[in-house]
Amino acid sequence: MTRQFAEQFVLRMPDGLRDRIKVAAATNRRSMNAEILYHLERALDATPALPSDPET
Repeated sequence: MTRQFAEQFVLRMPDGLRDRIKVAAATNRRSMNAEILYHLERALDATPALPSDPET
């Protein structure tokens, strides 16, 4: 699957988190970026959407 990415985002992480992501990515045979996206998408899919603002 090919994805197009239009934006970059600088992210500050707590100590040790980068290493945990690196290990998880290697274990799952993904890049660190793909590993982060995988977990973000799963977390957002599991979270109910907030009601939209009626003024927007």
